[in-house]
Amino acid sequence: MSNPQRVVRIFISSPGDVVEERNQARRVIEAVQKRYQDATLQSVLWEDLPLPATASFQETIELILNRQPIDIAVFILWSRLGSPLGSRVSRPDGTPYRSGTERELDLMLTAFEQSGKQWPVILAYTRVDDAGFKQRLTDCASHDLEEMIAQRKLAEAFIREQFQDAEGHNRRAYQTYTEPASFADRLRVHLQQALDNLLGVEAAPRWHAEPYRGLAVFDVPHADIFRGRDEETCDLRQRLRDQERAGCAFAVIVGASGSGKSSLARAGVAASLLQNSSDEGMKEWRAAVLLPGLGKQNLLTRLTRTVLDAMPELRTSTTALEDIAAGLSQDAGLTIRLSVAPAFARAAEQLKGVVRLLLVIDQMEELWTDRNITPEDRDTFFAAIEALARSSHVTVLASLRSDFYSEAQKIPAFLRLKGERGHFDLLPPNPASLQRLITEPARLAGVRFERNDLTGRSLDEVILQDAARDPGALPLLQYALTELYEQRDTANRLLTFAAYEKLGGVEGALGKRAEEIFQKLPAAAQAALNELLPLLVSIDMAGEQFAVRRRALLAELTNTPDRQTLTESLIDARFLTTDREGESAIASLAHEALLRRWDRTVMWITANREHLRLRARAEQSQQRWAQHGRDPSLLLPNGLPLEEGQLLLR
Repeated sequence: MSNPQRVVRIFISSPGDVVEERNQARRVIEAVQKRYQDATLQSVLWEDLPLPATASFQETIELILNRQPIDIAVFILWSRLGSPLGSRVSRPDGTPYRSGTERELDLMLTAFEQSGKQWPVILAYTRVDDAGFKQRLTDCASHDLEEMIAQRKLAEAFIREQFQDAEGHNRRAYQTYTEPASFADRLRVHLQQALDNLLGVEAAPRWHAEPYRGLAVFDVPHADIFRGRDEETCDLRQRLRDQERAGCAFAVIVGASGSGKSSLARAGVAASLLQNSSDEGMKEWRAAVLLPGLGKQNLLTRLTRTVLDAMPELRTSTTALEDIAAGLSQDAGLTIRLSVAPAFARAAEQLKGVVRLLLVIDQMEELWTDRNITPEDRDTFFAAIEALARSSHVTVLASLRSDFYSEAQKIPAFLRLKGERGHFDLLPPNPASLQRLITEPARLAGVRFERNDLTGRSLDEVILQDAARDPGALPLLQYALTELYEQRDTANRLLTFAAYEKLGGVEGALGKRAEEIFQKLPAAAQAALNELLPLLVSIDMAGEQFAVRRRALLAELTNTPDRQTLTESLIDARFLTTDREGESAIASLAHEALLRRWDRTVMWITANREHLRLRARAEQSQQRWAQHGRDPSLLLPNGLPLEEGQLLLR
């Protein structure tokens, strides 16, 4: 006989001024249920309860709450506290409660103490929305104004009393939000965290592939194992809403190399919109990703193709892709009004609701590192992006390495795009987020971290301590966790200390593994590394300081037997990733961490930095010359520029 499903009761308590939030809470619980097949999530709202006329609202609610314990209690406050309960429901000392919400919080806090501080999980949210409250005052009858203002003062006093001490410091945690949609975003995150803890590690595995991504990006399909960036995802979604209201739906994630910008944009924001949109009136979100340096076609053609792939309604018999791209180059705003906007209108008509596109411009620094992209290309590209972001149909989210931010600032359209709310600095995760990043994917995959009986420490605690020394080195952590999972004790579903020590820990796993693979190759294949690195490594065109990845034709990387042996080994180890550029297969290093953490590449870059710098300059000059019809005036002049170019031929 099968075990009955665990029932998790989630109580929603609030005054009557947050009706939309209560509806959002119900929808969030229904959506989150899909993640927990071994449990039944039961929302408890007074609207759904059988309330007999023989007792007051509050008496009946309390009777039902007392019959079956609550696992999670959600409190929502804004501009009202509610109505006094009267003498039939009072405190032990006989004083009345100011509202049902106050009484219900008292009940939940008492239950928490009586359970040994185990349950219920109490989540509190307060809405910070002065504009919304002013609108309520404007809409209400004059004889209700005094009552509304008094209620808001009561709500503010209640928040101070329950959540702050005499000095104004928080003594209980609560979340703030600005509108029902952002409340839903945060509630979803916090409910999932609470449910993960309540249901425990013994739940059946929900992820049946590798739970870590190594050097690869977390994309939309990996949203379930993308952990530790929930608050950043919520913040970015709210920023995008704010930017949309301001007339320019654009935001840029700025962070160091390896900080997780791409994963946040894709597995965080894009996945959240596609899977859990709580935006009012939205029927469907679509998403598209553009890497500026990927593809042989010009930037605007690639941009058009990216949008078209997500919006097939753009395909008509009268408008070709090339025509739209040419129009974006000449007059982006007009082209979007005449060609792009009608496609969104057709989609909305077919789906009976608003359709919106999230365009992710990933690794935007490629606008400066790609030798084929000229300053003129960048200007027309940003003009097109600005027109899309102002079209009311497209939301644009970009990721940009922080060392290229000063270059982006030189472009007026970029500054207009980001405005006041469109800049998001991505910082290294805090210890709590790092812990979630380490432990939760393993739990989802049904594996455990070994515990040392002598020290009492578990392996995840050791990994967290090692990772916290350099919280910016997320690629190293992900790679170490991936290798650790590969070497797990499959019989016991255990991640072991022995495997972690063999890997070299967080700091040493990547470089050690790369060197192990390299040393297993024949000498001739090892020697081919000096032939491959010039094809795979460049120097940034902005400051000419940092080594960066570049894409190479796979045919060039494998055009000799030794090159092929080395290339295939790097692909098998997932140090090289492959893709297609039109009809051609291409490859690139999986992450720039390989340029900084593998001693062989570090030494090669140091020895060849000047050559890389000269080549990057020459390639950019050649590209500009070709794009301007081979204008003789753009050839390298006599003197140092020509001498530097001649050095490349030696």
